[in-house]
Amino acid sequence: DPKPLFLYLPPHTKATLSIGPSSPSSELDHLDISSFYIHLGPHAELTCHRTLDGSLTPASLQSSWMYITLEEKALCHLQDHVKNSLSIPSFHHVHIDVKQDAKATYFQLQESSYLTYTDLEIHLLEEGADIKLKGLDWTRSKGRHHIHTKISHLSPSAISHQHFKSIVGASGLYDFAGKIYVAPRANKTESYQLNQNLLLDERGRVLSRPNLEIFADDVKASHGSTTGKLDEEELFYLRSRGLSISQARALQIRGFIEEFARWLPPHFQL
Repeated sequence: DPKPLFLYLPPHTKATLSIGPSSPSSELDHLDISSFYIHLGPHAELTCHRTLDGSLTPASLQSSWMYITLEEKALCHLQDHVKNSLSIPSFHHVHIDVKQDAKATYFQLQESSYLTYTDLEIHLLEEGADIKLKGLDWTRSKGRHHIHTKISHLSPSAISHQHFKSIVGASGLYDFAGKIYVAPRANKTESYQLNQNLLLDERGRVLSRPNLEIFADDVKASHGSTTGKLDEEELFYLRSRGLSISQARALQIRGFIEEFARWLPPHFQL
């Protein structure tokens, strides 16, 4: 069976980790499975870049699990680039436990022309825990991307921030389901969730289901969702200034993703 990767970062240490695409098991050539267990000691800091590329594997299914624990005042910056250009179902699960005054950020860039499922589960276990989730999805052609997030505020004075955007092409489907759970004892919680979607073709579809489940009284929480198309008046204006239709469309798309630009790899193309 594929062997999991275990990483322990001792207290007060700092490291950078790059994880490339995995290879299928020699015994199970039809499966591409990877597992990662990462534990950060107090005040440790980890920056991790991971590439999950279904187009580089002969497998018929790709799956990954990542479990991260942050001890007191640890910092973790995780960035995933998920590419799936072949007819290979792809399933990815990330679980992060955040303890006292620890902070984690997660960004996922998703480029899919087939079926991809992402599940993000976050537990804010102690006071001062802080998580930021961001994602940009380009669902091309007939791609299907389902992303489910659940952030559980289990202790007082924790902070969570979610912001996900999608660009959906012809016959693509983007399905976002985001849940914020606030336990009865988790007063002084601050939680924010926003999903924004851009349809490039009338055949594309978006399903967006932000959800709050709050059992505490002293909470600041908000959620929202927007779905729209390219602005025809802006396209007309840009074309009147000499741009082609493809150039005008690309300029509008760049404006939509501008706030995520620093997370994108240099080779990323619209």
